[in-house]
Amino acid sequence: MKKASLLLILIFLLTQLLGLYLGSEYVKMLNARLVQPVFSDPESIQNSIYLFTAIPIVTAFIILVIKFREEFFRVIELSVIFFCSWITFDLLIGTSMFPLPLGLFLALLLVGWRILRPTILNQNITLITSASGVGAVLGASLGIFPCILLMVFLSIYDYISVFITRHMVFIGRKLVRSSSAMVISAPSDLRAFLSSKDLPPEEVSKRMLHLGGGDIVVPLMFTVSVFSSYGVISSLSVIASSAGGLALLMLYLSKRPEVTLPGLPFICSGCLLGFFLSTL
Repeated sequence: MKKASLLLILIFLLTQLLGLYLGSEYVKMLNARLVQPVFSDPESIQNSIYLFTAIPIVTAFIILVIKFREEFFRVIELSVIFFCSWITFDLLIGTSMFPLPLGLFLALLLVGWRILRPTILNQNITLITSASGVGAVLGASLGIFPCILLMVFLSIYDYISVFITRHMVFIGRKLVRSSSAMVISAPSDLRAFLSSKDLPPEEVSKRMLHLGGGDIVVPLMFTVSVFSSYGVISSLSVIASSAGGLALLMLYLSKRPEVTLPGLPFICSGCLLGFFLSTL
């Protein structure tokens, strides 16, 4: 699974770098007063509390939908992909195409591609596109301390949801088996990128490694927040160190492939290490 681990880290880095660029563009727009931040007071810890409180509520809703109306979850997923990728394309291109904004048009194309020919390739492209825009906007709208507080909260929650309540394990398995675009999938055989992932569950676990969208959005959020306050060098330090945390996770899983581990404690620890080192 060495190839899969390297590919997963590469996709993680690509998303972080794309999100950093998008975040820099959004920060410029904020400074020019062309847009408003998501939160009126980026430095308030109430923002962290609000976001953290929303996570268990959304998670509970997802569990109910997956259990009782799994086909409806597909509609929710495609809607999330559409709106989040629209944000990304607008920040990336920022032009219009009559009669529709170009970002909206490209988001529709991405969703259509995902519906008509679902592959591992467009599953990952979809998540990269969706996560980079959301992480950029949130990071530019939150101060450093609220971001750190939120990362600590979410890392603890991730640990509890994997080892104690186990509900995140349930969700993860369902998302992997349904080829959800809310999960990155890194195959050990690169040719699998272009094929449909209609494999038995045991084959999926043998051939691929997976990383949830939250494990990408949360560090990206912090990276952009660091960029807006400390500049590009510190933000690149955060990216490098968070990738190092992910690499440690992959190293541990390579020795204990039967174990399911929460990703955020490893990745967020790397984020904080990179940030503190960059401020010395």
